[in-house]
Amino acid sequence: MKKTVEIMVAVVYDAHVTSSSGKHEVRSYREVMTFKVPSVSADQAPIALRWAGSWPYYGDDQLTDVRVRNGHAFEPIKRQEWDMAAGVHLRLPVTADDLAKPSELPFQNLVTRMSGIPQALTKAAEVKRPGPPNPNAVRRSEREWEIERLTEWFRTSVLFVDGSIHLKSSLPVYVIETGYDTQTRKPAAQLKLEPSGGGRVKDWTRAFSATERDLALKEADAVARRFKIKEPAEPAPVEIVDPDLAHFDALPFVLAHALREAETSLARHLPKGSIESAYLFDEVRQRRSRREDPGLRSDSDLLARVRGLLTSEGAERAEEFDRSVERFDALAAERTLEGLAL
Repeated sequence: MKKTVEIMVAVVYDAHVTSSSGKHEVRSYREVMTFKVPSVSADQAPIALRWAGSWPYYGDDQLTDVRVRNGHAFEPIKRQEWDMAAGVHLRLPVTADDLAKPSELPFQNLVTRMSGIPQALTKAAEVKRPGPPNPNAVRRSEREWEIERLTEWFRTSVLFVDGSIHLKSSLPVYVIETGYDTQTRKPAAQLKLEPSGGGRVKDWTRAFSATERDLALKEADAVARRFKIKEPAEPAPVEIVDPDLAHFDALPFVLAHALREAETSLARHLPKGSIESAYLFDEVRQRRSRREDPGLRSDSDLLARVRGLLTSEGAERAEEFDRSVERFDALAAERTLEGLAL
């Protein structure tokens, strides 16, 4: 099996050119280019789980295989064909041969509803002027920059698995949301599966790995009872194939959420707080700006000190801060136990 597969796609880029009348203009060009995409066998990108997918297809309830390669999730790009005899849409794998006519934008048409696609690809349908421009007229061009950027994107975000093309996605997580029932207009809790990436999860204190279904259901029921609202319905189906690969570690996201809530709570308390609260506020801000990980114990201690200070000084703090600290402590304890087990 080849380690890479070459595909051709239409790419859009801007160039600053001098027109025939001598004017300086910025023009967009479309040019067919070739990029290399990594290619692996199915056992090199095993299936972690199956679910509805990050990009649902119209009128289709088939589950999507989510594969994991080097710690990153990938989902297949599918093309749909109408089976007149069966009266249903068929989802078929996309191969390099299906992308053989880049002038017709087959790749772009397949990924129009997907997130994270570079604009150099998505804008191809809007630009008709063929490239490259006349080199004698070019003052500055983004062509080489786009080639470099797309070369890296195709290397890291696109993958061929046994000949079918996959796109980088994210593992799904259970998310508890509160709102209003669309039919009764009464308050209700909802437990649903969402991609962990792309900013779809707003509250990480109420997000659980797809492998934690029972825990997510229990917490969703507790939320419904607490707020005296309608109990959540069963979430969409998910089939766990490999629990280790399917597990999503929410700890870094919960920590970021807790630190943000800690900074917000301290900021509100500063006008009437002690000098210690000012020092602690500065410490939290510094921790949020650091990329290195000082360790779970250090972060847990910092959050505990914030919580203790706000309590001792009678400060109002958001319920979300308490919930994020409790969730962080629970996840940190699980990780500690896992480390001891190893």
